[in-house]
Amino acid sequence: MAELIEFNSTLNRDREALFVWANLPQQRTEYPDFERLLCALPYRTNGHIDDGTHADVTYIHLAVARDGCKGLYIRLNRGEGPRGPNQLTFLSKKESEGYAAGNCFGWEEARDLIVAYMKMVKVPDRTISFPPFEGSI
Repeated sequence: MAELIEFNSTLNRDREALFVWANLPQQRTEYPDFERLLCALPYRTNGHIDDGTHADVTYIHLAVARDGCKGLYIRLNRGEGPRGPNQLTFLSKKESEGYAAGNCFGWEEARDLIVAYMKMVKVPDRTISFPPFEGSI
């Protein structure tokens, strides 16, 4: 039987739900990169970091390369509302820098975007092997 999880903060419930989902054993097995590479970023308003108590948005970053993208940024919104052009400036900038980006309402939409992103073609390992150094300095 599944355990019921109650969220104390209505402002952060979608972010908390997304990370609860990402930390489930099934997700850790299927997507081991989540452990180190999925994180929430602080929201900045007027140059000050907002701890989430007054923000209506959270940025999520998944630092996993897929299909030519360096990683994924998600703007996780609370509630329903229009997606205005000023709200999407950060995501547009990230896309121009080579990242995938999405604007999601609710944790389920963010989860679906993450799953779709993780199913994209994995970038080949670009580890460079150098031959042993033979010579003097």
